[in-house]
Amino acid sequence: MHNRAKTARTAFFVLFAVIIFATTLSPTLGDYQANSATHEAVDDSLSIFSNSPTIWSVTNVTSWTRWPNYNESVPIEANVTDAVANVSTVILSYSDGTTWFNVTMTEEIPTTGLYNATIPAFPWRTPVEYMVYANNTAGEWNNSSLYGYEVADYYPPIISTIFHFGNTTGETNPQCNETVIVLAKVTSEAENASPIRNDSIELRYWIHSMYFIQFNFDPITRFYVAEIPALPWNTHVLYWVYAEDWAGNSATKPKPGEEPKEYWVLDSYGPSISNLSHAPSPQYNETVTVSTNVSEPETASGVSQVILSYFNGSQWRNITMTEQGAYTAEIPALPWNTTVNYKVYACDNAENWAISDILNYTVTDSYAPTIGDLDWSPKEPKTNKPVNVTASVSEPTTASGVSSEVILSYYDGSAWTNVTMTLSNGVYTAQIPGLKDVTNVQFKIYAKDNAGNWATSSVQEYTVKAPEPSMTLPLTITIIILILVAVVAIVAMRKFKM
Repeated sequence: MHNRAKTARTAFFVLFAVIIFATTLSPTLGDYQANSATHEAVDDSLSIFSNSPTIWSVTNVTSWTRWPNYNESVPIEANVTDAVANVSTVILSYSDGTTWFNVTMTEEIPTTGLYNATIPAFPWRTPVEYMVYANNTAGEWNNSSLYGYEVADYYPPIISTIFHFGNTTGETNPQCNETVIVLAKVTSEAENASPIRNDSIELRYWIHSMYFIQFNFDPITRFYVAEIPALPWNTHVLYWVYAEDWAGNSATKPKPGEEPKEYWVLDSYGPSISNLSHAPSPQYNETVTVSTNVSEPETASGVSQVILSYFNGSQWRNITMTEQGAYTAEIPALPWNTTVNYKVYACDNAENWAISDILNYTVTDSYAPTIGDLDWSPKEPKTNKPVNVTASVSEPTTASGVSSEVILSYYDGSAWTNVTMTLSNGVYTAQIPGLKDVTNVQFKIYAKDNAGNWATSSVQEYTVKAPEPSMTLPLTITIIILILVAVVAIVAMRKFKM
């Protein structure tokens, strides 16, 4: 009896030591052993007593070929028999790296010596260790080797939402002058899964080759944000979002084989028209060159055509402008006093039109009329003989035209006198009155057009001559004298005959 009591005390001490030893084992002790896919039994159980239960095998049912996922509980099976006494209790003891937990294993029915228990699911990368203890009705204990695994994560992150918009218009098809904001909602697939690798989340977009942009996380909206630069008009952009977690699982949205997200780059704005001007400020006989600058941003569709439209006083006419640094076109010469309105239309390759402000100018006339065919009659007037002066005054048909003020100005030796000339059959006429003899007369013509321009002819002159002696009175006297002489002679002869 003394030996039996001593043996019981010794067994209790050894059992206590084994339990303490098992709960303090480091991960390297078990070296993370696990059963193979063929369920090979691990026959390295340790017997504390010669009559203790035998733990034939410990099997991780889930991890035949891989570590269990974070969302998987792990069934553990153990074959426990005892050749002498009956198996009393089988305990699964497992640790999550910080705490050991004990679970009583249950035997399959009918009794086969196969015991089951389950290790619950643990978060990703949890280092789980476990071993099996068994005792018999004689109070003898045995334990298995230490086994272990690390909780895995086989599922990729979840990309739940993707959308984009132009940074200024907010439209899904952006303009050529705006960047595109892309937002993505990326989360771990579960709370216990591996976290998202923020530095791995990429925006991948294709135009003629693939480009990569790293997303930034916005803690306010909880979205990942990336920005595609402004791209040229009519560019077709395809894009995807790529994400990876710390377990190395990756996800792409849209998935391979699915249609990618896309947009077309638009140009909805007409060209820019600037520096519209004309030169010169024209006369009625001058064409006018209109020039302007027409441009578009580098990424826009480009200028297609530029048209000058002008109103000539009666109708609008269009001229296609040509580019020579600036765009230019010529408005033909137009009549005096015509107010010309003009504007420019510009169209780009996306068929957007722009229209300039309306500018104008008025055609001027700075040229005096032409005075020609100046003549007078008689050329050498006698005393008191009036002189008729004639001249033609003209202007081009598009000029302002001759006004009513055509003036003959003459100098009679003492003062200048002006006489308004009259128009008859295209000839202007006026008269210088008769003047005394030996008068040196000077004269010229002034003519004004309707624009107020005056023309002055060259100075002409003539001298009034004295009259020649008259033959009428002497001849009469002579005849009278002859008659008287003849009468006297006849009377004398009659007296002589008597």
